[in-house]
Amino acid sequence: MIFISHNETDAPLAQALVEFLRDSLDVPPAKIRCTSVPGFQLPFGKTISGQLKSDIGASNAVLVLITRASLQSRWVVFELGAAWALGKVIVPILGPGLSQSDLPGPMAEYPVVRSDDPNATARLRDAVAQIAQELAFAERGGGGPQNRLESFIGALRKWSPVVPPETANAVAFQLSWLLTLLLMKQTPNSSAVEAQIEAYAAELDVVLPPTWRHDLQASNSGKAFNGLLGTLGGQLVANKPKLTPYFEAGLNLIMAASKSDRAALAAIATKLDLPTQLREPGEDALAWLNRVHDHFETVLRERTG
Repeated sequence: MIFISHNETDAPLAQALVEFLRDSLDVPPAKIRCTSVPGFQLPFGKTISGQLKSDIGASNAVLVLITRASLQSRWVVFELGAAWALGKVIVPILGPGLSQSDLPGPMAEYPVVRSDDPNATARLRDAVAQIAQELAFAERGGGGPQNRLESFIGALRKWSPVVPPETANAVAFQLSWLLTLLLMKQTPNSSAVEAQIEAYAAELDVVLPPTWRHDLQASNSGKAFNGLLGTLGGQLVANKPKLTPYFEAGLNLIMAASKSDRAALAAIATKLDLPTQLREPGEDALAWLNRVHDHFETVLRERTG
């Protein structure tokens, strides 16, 4: 069996990969598992985790679509870990903006197919040839497989998944929230927070200045921080204006709560799409702020399921 590990938000990419495999190999549909593509999904009768474990155990090769979304998915991490532990042939396929170092744990040492590699089509063709040999599937010739391959790599290079509005809102909020905590030195693991900030910025398609980490540690870090927020906020206003209130709220809510300014908190809250129970600040401003933050964190955790 060939197992395709991916996040459901990357389903169009997974569909293109399945089509390439079907055109390239004489493989029965039942020998490909791809949970978001009709005809290749999980059968009924078992738990999801149980069926995935069984499928990976029965698979000779695991192709992994690595995108910003899949790196946050607990299912993809589960599938990667199982494939690695069982010694399967693993082919990581990296989407835009990702490098080999983004792979979790020991996977960072595996050869990969990178979307930004001019030889990406040749690398994936080599991977399929190896899979064909491992599984004893005949390779198919002609122009069809090559066209499918070029179509898949082209889609991979341009891939920008559709992010649900509530998720994008949460990412924008968390980006300025984490930047503020980093400036205030309120983060127990600054390296992890910096990495998360860069991941959120990439997800929102905003560009951090190359020296941003150093600037926030300099003696004039306050000035650098304001400049950084202005730069990122300007990019959001130009490209994703609906996210601007959430990005601004990450900082402004912290400042207002620190002063117990309930009027300012209420004014900021009116600009955000919050659950009913969070639309009005309570008597305890900091407790309310923490609940708002927990709400956005929950949104981001739930998208990784």
